[in-house]
Amino acid sequence: MKQNVNYIVDILLFIAFLITGITGLIKWRLLIIALGIAELYFILPMGMIRIWHEWASFAMIILILIHLILHWEWIVITARKIIKGKKGSAF
Repeated sequence: MKQNVNYIVDILLFIAFLITGITGLIKWRLLIIALGIAELYFILPMGMIRIWHEWASFAMIILILIHLILHWEWIVITARKIIKGKKGSAF
């Protein structure tokens, strides 16, 4: 069950990442001008793109928190192993 939830969260996180990245690149006016497609900036519905960008970013934050909660036990165990390993090292 936890594995299925983790899989769904990871897929949704990837989708939110793609939407945030793509809309962020579209919103980046200097990039559009540098690519020589400045006319697209005035054709595309920038208001809708901004809304998609903001909601996808918000979803990504929530999904990252859920992802961290799902993996918290692994994070703690791994951190302990790293800390214990460093105590015996020459550094």
